[in-house]
Amino acid sequence: MSAFLKFSILLQIVASISAFSSAYASDVRILYVSSLPEIVRNNGKAGLAEVAAFVRAERDKNENVIFVHGGASLGPSVLGALDRGAHMMDILNLIEPDLMAVGKREFSYSEDQYTVHAQSSAFPFVASNMISKSTGKTIDATEADFIIELDELTVGFIALTSENVIRQYGTKNITMLPADTVVRQKSRELREQGADAIVLLADTDFKDLSIYTADKTVDAIFYADNDSNPFSVDASGSTLTKGALDGSLIVLTMKLAAEENLSAPISRVTTHAETVDLFSLPADPEVASLMQSYSSRLSILLKQEIGVVSSPFDTIRANIRKGESAFGNLVADAMRDAMGAEVAFLNGGGIRGDKRYAVGQIITREDIQLELPFNNTVVLFEVTGLQLLQALEYGLGCVENLDGCYLHVSNIEMTYDLSKAAGSRIVSAKVAGQPIRSAQTYRLSTLNFLANGGDGFEMLEGIPRLSQPGSGKLMWQVVAAYLQKQDKIEPMIEGRLTALNGDE
Repeated sequence: MSAFLKFSILLQIVASISAFSSAYASDVRILYVSSLPEIVRNNGKAGLAEVAAFVRAERDKNENVIFVHGGASLGPSVLGALDRGAHMMDILNLIEPDLMAVGKREFSYSEDQYTVHAQSSAFPFVASNMISKSTGKTIDATEADFIIELDELTVGFIALTSENVIRQYGTKNITMLPADTVVRQKSRELREQGADAIVLLADTDFKDLSIYTADKTVDAIFYADNDSNPFSVDASGSTLTKGALDGSLIVLTMKLAAEENLSAPISRVTTHAETVDLFSLPADPEVASLMQSYSSRLSILLKQEIGVVSSPFDTIRANIRKGESAFGNLVADAMRDAMGAEVAFLNGGGIRGDKRYAVGQIITREDIQLELPFNNTVVLFEVTGLQLLQALEYGLGCVENLDGCYLHVSNIEMTYDLSKAAGSRIVSAKVAGQPIRSAQTYRLSTLNFLANGGDGFEMLEGIPRLSQPGSGKLMWQVVAAYLQKQDKIEPMIEGRLTALNGDE
C-alpha cells in the first residue's frame, strides 16, 4: 500500500471519528417537568426526589443535558400555606434546573413573594410576555429569554406565562404582552444570537400552539400540566398527546440536522420525544432527606384529626368549577358563621384538593390545607344588592372554561340559565328566601383575594372592610375550626345553585 493511500485512509478515519464526535456532541437531551407544587408522592405520582434522581443520572452520563422546569410549582401547596413556598425553593436549588419558566402559579403568594424566590434561586427564571408596569421592562430577577450553548448545538428558550395571572392571582404591577408578537420576535432575536433550535415553554391555559412548530417559528413546545390541553409536547410536526404529565418526565432528544438538510436559519434540528415514568425510580437520597426534614417537622401538626366524614363528597376540579358543591357549601357556611355575615361566597378556584372523600374517612388538618392551600384570609364588608348580583352574574360566566371564578354561596339561592349569554344568566336570586334588592345592603363574608378584585371581581375592589373578631384569619383555619364544632362532617348539595339549561 502506498504512503499516499495510507495517508488518505488515515484522513478518512480521522474525519469519520471527528464527524461522529461532532454528531454526538450536538445530540442534546432536554428533560422537562412541570406542575409539581407538592413535595411528596401523592396518588401514585412521582415526587421531586424521583425527578432529582433521574436528572442526576442523565447529567452523569451526558454533558449535553438540559433540565428545564416548566413552572406552575411554587404554589399552591400544603406546606406553601405555611412558608409561602420557601421550602420549594430550597429543594429546587438543590436539584438546580438549567432554567425555570414562570407560570401563573408562581404568584400564588403574591408578586413580592415571587420576587423573593427568584432572587434566591440558583437558576434563572424566564418569562417572555410579562413586564413590570412601573418600569416597562421584564419583572425583577427574571429573564425575558434564555440561551444555552452545548458543544455544537445552541438552544434558545421562550416562556409564555398565562394571561390569567392578572385576573386569577391579583397581580397589580404586571402587564402582559401579546403572545404571538412575543414568540415571533423572540424567535428571530434568539436565532440572530446563534440559536440552532428554539424551544417554547407554555404555561397552563395555553392550548394548541402548533402554529409555531408548523411554520418553523419554534422547533418544540412544552406545555405545562393543563387539564384541558391534550398535548404534553409538540416537536418536529408531531405531538405527544399524554396531556397532564401525572408523574412522568418528558425527554426530548434534539439533533443538529445533517449539513445537506439544513435550510438556515430554521429547521436546523430533528427531535424525538418520549415520556419516562418516574414512579418506579429510586429517590435521590439528598433531596429525599431534605423533603423528609420538612415532613417530619410538620407531621404532628398536619395529622391533627378534624372529624369523620358522615356523607360522601368530592372536590373534583371539573365539578367544583361549574356547579354547586357540597364542600363549597361547607366552606361558604364556615366563612359566614365566622364573620356573622348575612351571606358568603368563595371562588371554586380556591379549592384545590381534586379528591373524593368516603364515609368513615378521617379528615385531618393536612386535608383541609390541601383543599385550601392559598394564604387567603376571610374578610367582611357591606355590599349593595346590585354589587352582589354583579358578582354572582360574573361568576356564572366562568362555567364553560372552568376558570375557577364560579362562586359557592351561603344563605343565597340562585337559579340561572346557561343557554343565555354570559352577563345575563341569572333567572332569580334570593338571600334568606327573599329576592335580592339592588338598593339594599348585605353583610358579605368572602376572601381577601376576591375583595381585592382578584379573579376578575373588580366590582368588589375598594369597598371598605368592616371590623369583626376573626377577620383576617386564614380560610383553612376558619374551616377547620368550623368542622371541629360539628358533630359530624356531612356537607350536602342543597339546591342553592340551580341550572335550568345547559350542561352543569
